[in-house]
Amino acid sequence: MNIASSFEPFDRRKVFYDQETWQAMFEEAVKDNPHLADQLAWLLYRVVREMAEGKKGRRRVVNTMKLGVEWLYQYTEAHKLSFTAFLYHLEGMLVPSDMPEGMTARTIERAEEKAK
Repeated sequence: MNIASSFEPFDRRKVFYDQETWQAMFEEAVKDNPHLADQLAWLLYRVVREMAEGKKGRRRVVNTMKLGVEWLYQYTEAHKLSFTAFLYHLEGMLVPSDMPEGMTARTIERAEEKAK
């Protein structure tokens, strides 16, 4: 049986993103961009297909998603802010306690404490 024939039915209640969350996260990006919508659908379908292959497929999915997160970082607001802080640092406009490395290290330390 191929994935297309087994796609339906599925339990729409047992999800970690409901329909409204998908809409809130992606509607603005895809409503006028059918190419992006198609590419996102292809990615999600590929994840479903890989997950159906078992342990080896799940490992590939996790690694692929991690690579995607790493690649997407360059387009995030966090990346832009980090670079701006770095530029202020180069200009000598930050006091030592505001240096990007120190601020980031303190933020990570707080997050890791919360994770314990």
